[in-house]
Amino acid sequence: MKTFCIKVVLFLTILVGFLISLEVILSWHISSRASFRLESQPNMVVFGDSYPQCSFNDSIIHHFSNLSYSADFYYFIFHKFKYVIDQNPEIVTVFIGVSRYQVIEDLDDWLWEDKYLTRRQGYPLYAPLMGVDDKLKLLFKNPSGWLQANSISLKENLKRILKQDYDFIDEIGSYRYHHDHENFTNLELLDSDKKNACDVLIKENLLYLDQMLTLCKAKNKQAYFVRTPINPDYTYCDHRIEELLSSNYPEIEVLDFRHILTSDHHFRDLEHLNSSGADLFSFFFQQLIEDGLLDQEDKQAFIERQFLRFFPSNL
Repeated sequence: MKTFCIKVVLFLTILVGFLISLEVILSWHISSRASFRLESQPNMVVFGDSYPQCSFNDSIIHHFSNLSYSADFYYFIFHKFKYVIDQNPEIVTVFIGVSRYQVIEDLDDWLWEDKYLTRRQGYPLYAPLMGVDDKLKLLFKNPSGWLQANSISLKENLKRILKQDYDFIDEIGSYRYHHDHENFTNLELLDSDKKNACDVLIKENLLYLDQMLTLCKAKNKQAYFVRTPINPDYTYCDHRIEELLSSNYPEIEVLDFRHILTSDHHFRDLEHLNSSGADLFSFFFQQLIEDGLLDQEDKQAFIERQFLRFFPSNL
């Protein structure tokens, strides 16, 4: 029995070693040829999860690209972020979405669970862009999930090489619209235990946010945090996120749009705008940019003044 166990462990060790070696070779081949060039040559971009993805309609906002993707964690975002910034020197301003999904530990499993590792826009897409240390981190966090994701990644990478398709830009995120609207009449309040979960942060994910900010500084890009509109009935973990941003990132300005839209018919659900809400918000954001938002000393006060000016009925 002992001999059998040793053989099994040895086999698994050799298998994992072979898979990692093959992954490294394919990753080098693809990453050295990867293209993240934006044809529209924007000078502003936004990265984040479904919050900014459903909020910024970049067909309305001039010289702007929405590169957000649903459930895209900073852990994955960083690996496209570095290529986009490096290959698009026209970019001057970077907006980084901040939501509870990026920072609160009760959602930590989302970052490592099979569902997000194995989906096409998870590990299989970003694996060629990741360093060995980043891959090993996933392996140790979720060995079985990593093996599944790695097998998908190898298949996808081989396809990419055979097709000589090294253009990633259409796969990494874009504006997503929703025409539907959910009923909010039977909202359930979060219990105290759920609210207490806000006190613990996903430190591993925040390390990659730190790297994104460091890269912005090194490349002389102006970075802002942005908080997109949410339904006014939804305030889960708001206080903890505010504390985090003010204490850990005091040098990064926050553009807070959470509560500028108050009507339910602008929302798909509690946390996301529908297409009418996104259009309204995007027109407003475009007007703010035209009126010099980024040149203001107190940007939040400017946002609030301009909102009252353009939407006095408090839409």
